[in-house]
Amino acid sequence: ALPNLFTPLHYAALLGNAGATEALLEAGGNPNAVASGCGPMDIARLRMKATERAIAPFREAVEHFARQAPNPERGASSAEDARFEKERGGRNRAGAAGAA
Repeated sequence: ALPNLFTPLHYAALLGNAGATEALLEAGGNPNAVASGCGPMDIARLRMKATERAIAPFREAVEHFARQAPNPERGASSAEDARFEKERGGRNRAGAAGAA
């Protein structure tokens, strides 16, 4: 590879393409090649950290709403379900009763 230019293995790591990474390694790609001061594993680590930072707010929101959502397995009597319905203005049951 030319100095400071990524190898195909660098690009596979950058794109998170495990299949391409495996194929390139099997074909003799150098996992220790350095381009712009980074090896393919460095690129993969940076991508993983960036992905974690990008999805963290979504994960937190999903976990927050999952804790608040009614859980049919527990039954509707839990305090958490009652709080959820109160926050939504009782629309869950009122809407269902009004539609019947």
